[in-house]
Amino acid sequence: MNKKNIFLLVIILFSFIFIFFYSTKKKVNYYPKEINKTSIITLEINYFNIFNFEIPFYKTIINFFYEYEQKKLKLIGDKKINYTYNTSSNKIKINIYDTEILIDIINTKNDELLDSDLDGFPDDIELSDEVDKINFRKWFCILALTQYYYKDPQWNDRDCAGLIRFCIREALKKHDNDWLKNKRLIYDINVPDVKKYNYPNVPILATKIFKITDKTCNIYDSSFINTNFSEFAEAKYLISYNFDFISKDIRDIRPGDVMFFSNDIDINWPYHSMIFIGDEFISEKKQKDIVVYHTGSDPGKEGIVKKLSLSDLNKHPNKRWHPIKSNPFFLGFYRWKIIN
Repeated sequence: MNKKNIFLLVIILFSFIFIFFYSTKKKVNYYPKEINKTSIITLEINYFNIFNFEIPFYKTIINFFYEYEQKKLKLIGDKKINYTYNTSSNKIKINIYDTEILIDIINTKNDELLDSDLDGFPDDIELSDEVDKINFRKWFCILALTQYYYKDPQWNDRDCAGLIRFCIREALKKHDNDWLKNKRLIYDINVPDVKKYNYPNVPILATKIFKITDKTCNIYDSSFINTNFSEFAEAKYLISYNFDFISKDIRDIRPGDVMFFSNDIDINWPYHSMIFIGDEFISEKKQKDIVVYHTGSDPGKEGIVKKLSLSDLNKHPNKRWHPIKSNPFFLGFYRWKIIN
């Protein structure tokens, strides 16, 4: 191939790349559709080429802060963007990128819809009562340790993250006679249920108790919940959106907290998790600071639930599983957002 043909090919290639990635149209999505007084409004700008295909890896996120009392909309961050807005008693109108956005302002009496701390979960989902928090921890730990002795037949997704999902659902349930008759537990249980609510009758979320995106808002409508919460969340979503990082110091861990590790040697299982049981609620002979985890499943081979102490874990022949500050694969101790 001569130089002239090579030059033409290069020109054609760059022309194609330019045409494909050159934006001729923008589409603005926004949430929430309704706000309750002072709120954060998020705009998501998607770009389309001349063929009306969405341009991959090209997206702009814009956040506004709306101050209800002053009726002012402020751009969050240092982006330089042209926009105008005006407000009335019940609407905000934003003009941006040749798009008009209308957001309803509602004076809701449904306080359960509020997320006042913007942690990603509505306030009514969070267990603010200390007794509820303790009872949740107890049930979570009892259920996790029980799986080491007797695997619950209702636990279907058996891997390390599946153990976490199963235990939180069961811990939040009402543990009445109907529930107990189908369970085999390692202890005679005399632990009260969580009083605030019981799974699957969780306020607002129902069975969609797992957060799967980083999006937050002050007030949660049904469309936001349907796209940002799910009945299932794999490990990367659990650690990112459902837990708060506590520390990498063992002195800060409490029963019911979860340890996460980076597992980059297995692309199918990039994270590994272990539940810290401790010995505050449960006493195991000859072992202290108990940890329970599922080893994960491989094709044709089902994994198992293991139980060991933190001191034994620190003696593991593979140092990547040591829960110590100096281990780069140890991501730290994490706590459920609903109790933190």
